[in-house]
Amino acid sequence: MFGYVTVNKDELKIKDYRKYQSYYCGVCRSLERNYGLTGRMTLTYDMTFLALLLGSLYEDRTKPQMKRCVPHPVKPHEEICNEYTDYAAAMNVMLSYYKLKDDWEDERSVKGAAFAGILKRAYHKAAGRYPAQAKAIRRYIKNQHRCEALCEKSADAAACPTGEMLAELFDMKGGVWQRDLRRMGFFLGKFIYIMDAFDDLEEDIRHDNYNPLRIRYTGGTAQERIAFDRECREMLTMFAAQSSMAFEALPVLDNADILRNILYSGIWSKFNRICLRREKEK
Repeated sequence: MFGYVTVNKDELKIKDYRKYQSYYCGVCRSLERNYGLTGRMTLTYDMTFLALLLGSLYEDRTKPQMKRCVPHPVKPHEEICNEYTDYAAAMNVMLSYYKLKDDWEDERSVKGAAFAGILKRAYHKAAGRYPAQAKAIRRYIKNQHRCEALCEKSADAAACPTGEMLAELFDMKGGVWQRDLRRMGFFLGKFIYIMDAFDDLEEDIRHDNYNPLRIRYTGGTAQERIAFDRECREMLTMFAAQSSMAFEALPVLDNADILRNILYSGIWSKFNRICLRREKEK
């Protein structure tokens, strides 16, 4: 999974953070209920955003329920479980399955291969429920491998498969909001891909792995590194702005403050931490 689409907790009201956590716990519960403990091990915050977005857009009125679970056996906590947390859980399982398979193919990760084998049954169950989305994820993996095999030099082109895949996942129901949802997912996917490439850059250089940002990165002087970071920030800003514009075109009222917190602040948290870490290292 990606690990970049999360809230900036410091900028969120307590009641909004509690609501966000209730969706997160709902996705966790959906994973356990539909795919067992193995499915729950794939839990990340990324698909919580999707569940929150779709639940808010379609004005789901599911009330939070107080529940206990294995990670929190003593104190009950709020959970929101609905069709959107079920959908997010299924997307979480399918993306995790292919990420583990990819780890095996790229790095010969025995741990990844073993977990993918354990998760295979859950993947087929999720794919059976959402065949169109499963097909989109398989197409994304195929196109991404093609970019890597061709050593695609354009970062924008290399980011397209991730964008196209997320466009499909955001479009859960089609209908009148399909265009804006797909546009939002497309540019958020491109943002995520470039963020991941920026995050992995130094490791990819050490291991001589494909990374579309390598052609832009010279290391060198402090000024050259600052210029590289600025160029990456500008590219990411463009993608984030397009995704946010599509979001603002949607008639979302419920939880809008939480969703804006993620789109305008939360997705930048990792970028800022990476820049700070590299500055300290240099």
